[in-house]
Formats: sequence, C-alpha cells, structure tokens
Amino acid sequence: MSLKNSKDSVVWQDFAKDYDSKVFSLTSVPKRRAQLITLLKGQRILNLGCGPMSYLNRDLVALGKRVYASDFCEKMLEESKKSYSHTMLVHMLCDSRQLSFESDVFDSILSSNSILPSSRIEVVKILSECRRVLNKGGRLVAFLPSFDCGLYFRNEKGLSIRLDSKQLREYDTTGWQCFHTLDSIKKEFPVAGLNLVSLEKVFLDTPNEVEQIQRIYNLDTSANPIWEYLVVGEKL
Repeated sequence: MSLKNSKDSVVWQDFAKDYDSKVFSLTSVPKRRAQLITLLKGQRILNLGCGPMSYLNRDLVALGKRVYASDFCEKMLEESKKSYSHTMLVHMLCDSRQLSFESDVFDSILSSNSILPSSRIEVVKILSECRRVLNKGGRLVAFLPSFDCGLYFRNEKGLSIRLDSKQLREYDTTGWQCFHTLDSIKKEFPVAGLNLVSLEKVFLDTPNEVEQIQRIYNLDTSANPIWEYLVVGEKL
C-alpha cells in the first residue's frame, strides 16, 4: 500500500487544513523553536514529520540551513508547500519508520511531537532510522510528549483518557499513539544506537501555549502546565 492510501496517512488528511485550529503545535511557539534550533549541529537538516506548519522551516532557512521536510501524509506536505517554499527547502513524502534517504547524509534531525507511532517497537524503528541517516556525530533533537503527563491529567483532573500503560500509549481521534517517559527514553535511544546527550523536562507554560491548549482542547493548564521532554541523541 502506498503512503498516500495508508491508514495512518488517511487519518491525518483531515488535519492538514486549518491545522492550528485542531492541533496544538509546539513549532508555532518561537521559544520552543529556538530551543530546538540552538541544539543543532551542521547545515544539512531533516525536519522529521514536518506537518503543514512552516514556522520551523522558515527559521532554519533564514539561518542558511539546507532543509529536508518529511511527512508520511501527502496533504500535510501540500499545505506546507503552500505556506512556504524556498530553494533551500525540499519536501519529501516518506515514512519515518523507513526513511527515503541514503545513510549518513544529515548533520541533524529535528522532531517536534512527530515520534508517535502506534506501537512501542516502532519507536525504536524510527530512532534507528534517524541514526542511520545521520552523519557520524550527527544529532537527533526532539520534543517528545510525556506519557506521565497523560496519567497526571487523567488522575488529577478526572479526564477520560484511554491509556495503555504497557506500551505507554494514548488513544485519541487518530488512534493509538506511543508517548514517552524518562525510563523509555533512556532505554530506547541506546537500543537504537543513539548516545543520549541531554534529557530535559520542559513545561509548556508560556501564555501562548496555555491559551492555545485551552482553545483547542478546552483544557486549563495555567496552574499545572503540560510537560514534554526535550531530548538530544547523538550518533557515535
């Protein structure tokens, strides 16, 4: 089956247009983009699971980076192209579990909430593919959504969230998605051959983030912000 007609791709097609009214994107927040970009190495960058938003691509090109923006959903890429195009930017339709690139070609890979496959084994597949296409010493810089945060909001806020604690998954409108914990990151990055350089817990507490999360998900996080993990893994 082609990516265009795959189940996952079809599910996400409906989110391609008016994305910022349906999904909260960290890359819409300048502070979070800066956190990712300051951790980069080199000039040749893969924006993994870029989605339809162009903020990150614009910032990278403005810094003189050669950018490859990938996504497994063709409609996401179409919207991204409409939003922003540049001679230093290439859009690629490809599955993160089997990237359409030669080995050892990127200096860095950026991922903002795009490592969310439906099963745990696929997390390692994606990380392993990232390692394969990175140059020696290259970096994967990623924001990874926290499974612990889902547990907190279910238990403390009484939200009805369907969780699978064994695989660290949450079920929403797109189906099952694997999230992350400190322990899972510390285990899966080395298994995939990535040296864990840094791991930071980041609270999404800026006024912009609180407002967007409230507007899109009707969830008040002003007192207890959602948190994610900012991770850097390096290919030795």
